[in-house]
Amino acid sequence: MKHQLREEELLQLCKSVPVVLVDEDPTKGDASGIMYINNSDYEGIRSAVEYLRSNGHKRIGFIHGLNDSYSSFCRYQGFIDYCQEHNLELYADYISNGNYSMEGGYLATERMLGCPKLPTAILAANDLMAIGSMKAIQKKGCKVPDDISVMGYDDISFADIVTPALTTIHQPTYELGMESVALLLGQAPPGKRKAKLGDNRLIVRDSVRERIR
Repeated sequence: MKHQLREEELLQLCKSVPVVLVDEDPTKGDASGIMYINNSDYEGIRSAVEYLRSNGHKRIGFIHGLNDSYSSFCRYQGFIDYCQEHNLELYADYISNGNYSMEGGYLATERMLGCPKLPTAILAANDLMAIGSMKAIQKKGCKVPDDISVMGYDDISFADIVTPALTTIHQPTYELGMESVALLLGQAPPGKRKAKLGDNRLIVRDSVRERIR
């Protein structure tokens, strides 16, 4: 969830109480006294694209999140950079905003399914959008993953109970919370005002299928 405070309100707040921002741009507050902790979203989404590519997918759709979200920007940029570095064609019709919601993922996928040539896989920047994507694919009469593979990001609590169970990237939300509290309580090493966690790991379930080359 993105905070709703304006920058000047945040700067005023941090004068009276310790402030830790999670998944926000750490370059904006170098002199403000605000502390930051971020997940390795850029690297995490790249590992997701690598997994799809290793399974033979070249036409990959991408559903990104909120336009003003730092984590969404990192995941989007990670997808774009990986595709360009590995000569995976970027189809404009396969990239869509899903606003980090299940309905947004559904609508974004509906748009992709209207293309003359369908993607072989869809990567969503969070699990809610991925679940919405699977629903849209199934409503069209296609099967996940037989016709189109779907992959998410976050590893939310019910990612393994949807059908098919969702292949995703696990985000260390518990560790993010613990590190945030450590920064707030002054238990982090002296002078440490920023932290970046890198424990994003692939969780293989049933929603991605190898595409025969």
